[in-house]
Amino acid sequence: MLRAQLAQRMKTSGNKPNKRRRRCDEAADAEVLARILDIISGLLVLGPEKRRRRTTQEKIAIVQQSFEPGMTVSDD
Repeated sequence: MLRAQLAQRMKTSGNKPNKRRRRCDEAADAEVLARILDIISGLLVLGPEKRRRRTTQEKIAIVQQSFEPGMTVSDD
């Protein structure tokens, strides 16, 4: 189940009857959903949130260092 589906299910899981299923155990669904959300919240986040943030001055200093005599820049 995708996060978007979980979010949608949370929004629609109030006191409304579930039209897709005849038998519906809201307490069991809520328990399973809570366990899934607990697992998702513990997942390691990779991507922009974990990237190193540099100030403009730090970036300028790095570029200036790369142009100093004897320095080489490569994409290793």
